[in-house]
Amino acid sequence: RLNDILGKKKVQNIIVVGCGKLGTALMWHNGFIREGIKVVAGFDTDPTIIDEKSQVPVYDMGKLKGFVKKENIKIAIMTVPESAAMHVLDTLVEAEISGVLNFTPAPLKATESCAIHSVNLSLEIENLFFFATH
Repeated sequence: RLNDILGKKKVQNIIVVGCGKLGTALMWHNGFIREGIKVVAGFDTDPTIIDEKSQVPVYDMGKLKGFVKKENIKIAIMTVPESAAMHVLDTLVEAEISGVLNFTPAPLKATESCAIHSVNLSLEIENLFFFATH
């Protein structure tokens, strides 16, 4: 019953927006599939990163809304530069994404239709320093 509630009866497809070093690492993270999560595509604005023929294709941001709708994607990981974060979040909300895992340092706020969970890597490392020294 708990697996039903958590959506673990079937693979949950997600996307990564921002396919630089961190985004690419998350796209290829093997641990997701063990948890029933599959990264099905990445999106970026850099034409040198776009590769629609890759095992996990990377598309231009202009294709995001159509892809999300066609594939019924509900969750996105965002690893874009801080300066682009608000614009990308607006695009994700317009595409009807309902949850974002935010790796940018931008202080993004959830909307009625989109939950946001922010991961502050600097803060996490500071916490480790604290616990390692006390």
